[in-house]
Amino acid sequence: MALYCGPENQEEMAKHKVPEWLFPLAFNDDDSVRYYACLAISVLVANKEIESAVLQSGTLDLVLPFIASHSPSEFGRMDLSHRHGRGKECLKRLVPLLSSKREESEALAAFHFAMEAGIKSLQKKTEKCKVDGDLLLTLTEGDLSGSLHMKCRIARKRFMKELKRLKITADYASLDPTKLDDFLMKVGSEFSQYTHPMLQAGVDMRYLPYLTEEQLINDCGISSGIHRSKILQKIREEAQIPRFLQGLFTRRRSGGVQEEMKRCLSVCYRKIRVFLSVC
Repeated sequence: MALYCGPENQEEMAKHKVPEWLFPLAFNDDDSVRYYACLAISVLVANKEIESAVLQSGTLDLVLPFIASHSPSEFGRMDLSHRHGRGKECLKRLVPLLSSKREESEALAAFHFAMEAGIKSLQKKTEKCKVDGDLLLTLTEGDLSGSLHMKCRIARKRFMKELKRLKITADYASLDPTKLDDFLMKVGSEFSQYTHPMLQAGVDMRYLPYLTEEQLINDCGISSGIHRSKILQKIREEAQIPRFLQGLFTRRRSGGVQEEMKRCLSVCYRKIRVFLSVC
């Protein structure tokens, strides 16, 4: 808001103690919040009418330490909100800060443009490697350090964390006619991250009863032994009860009652099968 609102609104922000409100934000644990607090105060101090109010807040003193403790290129890659860069309008509004008499404003603007340059460089590498949306879901940490030359280990880990979040929230409807993602969501919401690799390996709901742990490791790339066990356990549970009985406990009930009904139905069904085989 400080960047887009113009001098008059900036003065109004000063009257409402915004420079002071930015002080705790500049100490936030989230680096992205800290960065935007520093950006806002650097923009406000460039307005001569409110410069003294900004200086009195003490927030401006936190800008240079933040810049000194961060690399522009690594910071741009580490945070999802920066990863795609900013538009031309935003960059145009930052240009005047480069000629500001305040060192903090000038340094912050230079930091941002250096960050943008790093982002654009990474985007070019990605385009050169032909990384599209589908291929993005298959990227590994090795791909980031090798093909995309992402050297910072922390940046790679942050990227993989955001990629995991993307896999969980992605819509697989067009690729998943048998509703494999719905099944994995029943195991746990975080298991949706395995939908894409399992679909790519040729797994669908029809094949689940034949799935082995070795296939989950080698073909589907599920490295967590606990997660593999939970998936296989859920497959066994689903296979024990036929569909016409499963419908009896799919209505809304408390978790404990629903699980008890499922257990009882499973036991009864096994006893019926034993009885029929004896007969």
